[in-house]
Parts: sequence; C-alpha cells; structure tokens
Amino acid sequence: MNNPMCKRGSFLASISRRFRLWCERRGRGLAPLLLLTGLLLVGCVNIENAAPSVSRIPSARQDTAALAHGREIYVSQCTTCHSAQRVAKFSASEWPGIVHDMGHRAKLAPAEERAVLEYVLAARTVPPVK
Repeated sequence: MNNPMCKRGSFLASISRRFRLWCERRGRGLAPLLLLTGLLLVGCVNIENAAPSVSRIPSARQDTAALAHGREIYVSQCTTCHSAQRVAKFSASEWPGIVHDMGHRAKLAPAEERAVLEYVLAARTVPPVK
C-alpha cells in the first residue's frame, strides 16, 4: 500500500476512465478494463512485499532516515524501467553489483546508490506480508 501511485485515487480513476472509453470505442466490452484494473491493484498490494516499509525492518541500529531515503529511491527510480524486485530475491553478496549496475543505468549519484544498497540489505530479511 506504500506505492505512491496507489495513494492517488485519481490516477487509477483516470487510467480506468481512459481505458474504458478506448474499449467502448472499439467494441471490446468491459473485459479488458477489468483485467487492467486487476493488474493495477495487484501491483499496489505487492509493493510492500517487494520493498518492505522501513518500520518493518527489525534492526534498530540502522539510521531510519537513510533507510527511508534508500527505499524511496528503490521504489521510485528502480520501477521506472521494471517492476520492483523483491529485495529478498537476491543474496547479500549479489546486491552490491546489482545496485552498482542499475544505479549507473538510472544515473544515480554514489550517495543514492549507497542509500539503496543500505536499504535492500537491511530489508531483505523482512518476512513477506500475508
């Protein structure tokens, strides 16, 4: 539920309205609209499992502001090219290379790369939401 797109109900309404009009003009009925709406809602529900909120990270030794910044970058920048990957999908030894490579592609500053890496390493131990 922390996906910024989910917080804006007008965004979903706008997309649904445009898609519904497109379907009506082409005589496709409501099936494509229902599929699109379902896919958008599934994406909103799964972001907490892909990128757990900082409040769910058990380690109190970490700087929560830095972790929140890393999560913000992860959710906003990493999802511009692809869907958010579950942070637990990759091992702690794989993440530095992934963040470096993807950070270069996303034109992240070195401090932003460090913030993302700190976040994913701390968040990868958080169990998924049921």
